[in-house]
Amino acid sequence: MGPREGMELDWNQIVEDVGPRLYRYFRARFSEEQASDFTQETLIRLVRKTRDGAFKPEQGNIRMYTFGIAHFVALEAHKTFFTEQLPEEEEPASEAILAVIPMDEILIGREEASVAREALRDLPPIQSEILILMIDEEMSLGDISLLLKIPVGTIKSHIFRAKQNLREILIEKRKLR
Repeated sequence: MGPREGMELDWNQIVEDVGPRLYRYFRARFSEEQASDFTQETLIRLVRKTRDGAFKPEQGNIRMYTFGIAHFVALEAHKTFFTEQLPEEEEPASEAILAVIPMDEILIGREEASVAREALRDLPPIQSEILILMIDEEMSLGDISLLLKIPVGTIKSHIFRAKQNLREILIEKRKLR
């Protein structure tokens, strides 16, 4: 999706398409309130930059451009909120899931997911960023490379180190339980 010469962007469609993805992106790192604020800030910057002519379709699609802005919002936020921890709250499971999966299995899954989220937050910011873009946003290595302006080989190195770091963090967390 991208504007063509003389064509107006459908902002409602952009917000519907990109808004939830941005929120998930920020929620993986920050509290719910912060994620909402950073999502809104990213969309405001997107509107301003687009109106100022900074977005050009030949440079990529609007989604990639938006995540480029989100990346910088997150970097700015890390400077301010780096030591802040996410609350340990869980989304309620739907009744259909509860009816099919035994409660003890759900609790084990939630505990493991919580530990994994915590471990992801313990990674260096660039490693966390890359894994979130790969997993949550299903971006290719090439797209991540373009977004972060890092060569694909470096992205692969960060992924390799992130796996090693996650393994060490998870082993350490298991020892503490």
